[in-house]
Amino acid sequence: MRYARAKTARLTLLYGESPWRVIALSLGFMLAVALIYPLNEWLRPADGVPITYTQIAQDPSLFLESLYFSTLTFTTLGMGGYEPLGWGQVIVTLNTTFGAILLRYLSSSSVAALRGDALLRA
Repeated sequence: MRYARAKTARLTLLYGESPWRVIALSLGFMLAVALIYPLNEWLRPADGVPITYTQIAQDPSLFLESLYFSTLTFTTLGMGGYEPLGWGQVIVTLNTTFGAILLRYLSSSSVAALRGDALLRA
């Protein structure tokens, strides 16, 4: 139990020491959101019908579209040719908000890591 608690603390804390933790958290978050969109027709390409798991079972490349949209909104680049529907609009808002926060953590932890390397060399 103590080992699990220490491992969890090490993975979730110490953001200023390693940008790789923020990168892993960001990638995991984008993947999780991409898995949520098809649950209830919350994402629709501009030229098609909403993406669902039934459609993904028939055409697995549709999951890549959900992942692409999740990445677009996470990085706040826009929505491309997609339209969030219903609760998908709330998910997009959360995805964009967390994306902005995590990208800020990434830039600050990268700078801190570079400064730490420079201090070690001096």
